[in-house]
Amino acid sequence: MAIRVRPLDTAIRSARPDDENFLIALSMRVFWPYAEDPAGIVRRILRRGLHEVAVAVQGETRVGFVAVQIEALGRDFGPWQQPSVAYLNAIAVRPNVTNRGIGRRLLEHAESCARARRRFDVVAHC
Repeated sequence: MAIRVRPLDTAIRSARPDDENFLIALSMRVFWPYAEDPAGIVRRILRRGLHEVAVAVQGETRVGFVAVQIEALGRDFGPWQQPSVAYLNAIAVRPNVTNRGIGRRLLEHAESCARARRRFDVVAHC
C-alpha cells in the first residue's frame, strides 16, 4: 500500500514582477530536457501578457507555477457561443517538493481561472 503524503500548506497567488527570477530559474531546472531555451520561453510568456500566471507559495517560499494562455476560438462551438480555449503552456514544481499535491493544486487553479473567465476547455500544449 502506498503511503499518502499530506499536502503541504500551499497558497496559490497571481504572479508578480518580483517572481520573474524564480519562474526563469525553475523553468531552466525543470524544462531543460524538453526545450532548447526554457528561460526565453518563460520571458516570452511573461512579456506577451496573454497568460494567467500563478505561483504556488509555502509561506514566503515559492515552490511552483502554472501559466495558462487563453484565446478566443473566434467561432461558435457546439452549444457555446464564441468560446475561448485555455492552453496549459507551463506547469512546474520544485523537485524537492514533488509528490505533495502542489502540481495538482496548480492544475486545479488553472482550470478554475479558465472557467471563471467563461472558458470551456483546458488543453495541454505540447
